Amino acid sequence: MAERTTIQVEFSPGLRRLIHQGPRPVVHGAIARAFDRENEYTIGAAVRDRMSFPRTMPSTPEGLRVQTGRLRRSLTRSAARIISDGVVSAIGSNVKYFGVHEFGFEGRQTVPEHRRRLPDRFIIPGGMIVNRATAKAAGLLTMKGAARKGMADAMPERYVLVRAHERNANFPARQMVRKTVLARVPAYEAAVAAELQTALS
Repeated sequence: MAERTTIQVEFSPGLRRLIHQGPRPVVHGAIARAFDRENEYTIGAAVRDRMSFPRTMPSTPEGLRVQTGRLRRSLTRSAARIISDGVVSAIGSNVKYFGVHEFGFEGRQTVPEHRRRLPDRFIIPGGMIVNRATAKAAGLLTMKGAARKGMADAMPERYVLVRAHERNANFPARQMVRKTVLARVPAYEAAVAAELQTALS
């Protein structure tokens, strides 16, 4: 089941007066256009400010470190829908673990059986085997991480089978999207006001 959270934005008194001036279909259409555009900006801001911390830095409650980039690419918006009493707009992801990081999770978690790749190893002349960190420090690897010809050879990849098991999990709610939306409330309000002034004129 998909997890959801609702964010209620309180518009300023001046904007509320502007909203009440026009016919409901015109007003709702203007709000929908503004939210569609601002949601795109919100996705960009969330990815830039809360989902792009370096992989090498420690974990932070402010957002996520980049692992593969899959979650960042998956973030999308649904087109705003006009309903009887307003406009519904949403941002989300079809990646399962998005909800875990956005909303948090604490409890027992089942880990399915999977293969885990072991660290890379290199063999150097004389038969000594070294790990990647040692090979890099010794200058045996190129800038792209490949073994330098005649100096080292990459050994075959190794994997271990991790059997299915359960574990206790406690993921904090990092709220990458929610925090970004709340930070951008003034931008949403300005966009709605501009769309309304254009529509009502």
